[in-house]
Amino acid sequence: MSGEPTNLPSGGSDNAHPSDALDTALDAMFDEGETEESNPDKSGKADATDGTETDDALNENGEETGDEGETEGEGEELDPDEATLVTLADGTEISLKELKGGYQRQADYQKKTQEVANMRRDAEAKVAAITQQEAAFSQQHSQLQTTLDGLVDYLANRLPEEPSTTLAMTNPGEYTRQKAMYDAAVGELQTILATKKQVNERGQQVAYQQHQERLKAENEALVAAFPQIVDPAKREAFNKAILDTATKVGFSTDELNTVTDHRFLKLGYYAQIGLKALEQQKIGKKKVESAPALAPGKARPTVNPSNKALQNFKKSGSVRDATQALDALDWS
Repeated sequence: MSGEPTNLPSGGSDNAHPSDALDTALDAMFDEGETEESNPDKSGKADATDGTETDDALNENGEETGDEGETEGEGEELDPDEATLVTLADGTEISLKELKGGYQRQADYQKKTQEVANMRRDAEAKVAAITQQEAAFSQQHSQLQTTLDGLVDYLANRLPEEPSTTLAMTNPGEYTRQKAMYDAAVGELQTILATKKQVNERGQQVAYQQHQERLKAENEALVAAFPQIVDPAKREAFNKAILDTATKVGFSTDELNTVTDHRFLKLGYYAQIGLKALEQQKIGKKKVESAPALAPGKARPTVNPSNKALQNFKKSGSVRDATQALDALDWS
């Protein structure tokens, strides 16, 4: 089998023996220099101790253990959490320090996620409460206006005719009576009309206040949904993206200026993401269509698993990745 082609960790195509591949991986793993057996000056000591390594022995992580007395003499104290190993359900061993750190990061992430969720819930509840208040006030205001309009119509229909000046000369007493009744009816009508005007003005004030509260609540709900737009620059880019997307699908600027519900802005945000995805899909389709055809019997190149495993080991330097790199080698 030594004559068959082998995929090397470096991506070459030369013929390689299993021992060569192992040496290559081990050289990448351990760069400590010469071992006891390769040093001729220490060969006598190796024979005297029946081939056992002492002070320069390598531990399971590929590092020199050294003498325990020397370690104690240096005065270095190991972190108990770092020295304590914990075996996970999948058999992976990690230090207690790493386990605590991961737990703390997970707890912090869950806390922040819960805070964002609470913020969104509170903002949505505030918007819903304002919506209910607006609806209740609108209903009451409409009923009051209807009642006042009915009174105006009623008094206007029962308003007596103003007595003529002729009646004042011919029958002053009757003129005085009719004039008093007329003035009283006109006074009642004017009172209702003044009340109606006050109701309308008050309604406009309340509506304006509610509108401002709604704008504030809608903005809070939008920020809760997209926290990044707290940054003014990102908010400007956010608004521009929604405006461009809405314009593409047929909305005018005047129509967009009337939008207050943050849900429509969320819809516009996700719509622009969808449009971008469709554009990228079209670009990718064009690239695939314009790509040269493969020769018959050939497949598109794939990532060599041994190369990828060795790259992971070079980055991390861990024994686990080294083992995976050795396992990924093609020993056939």
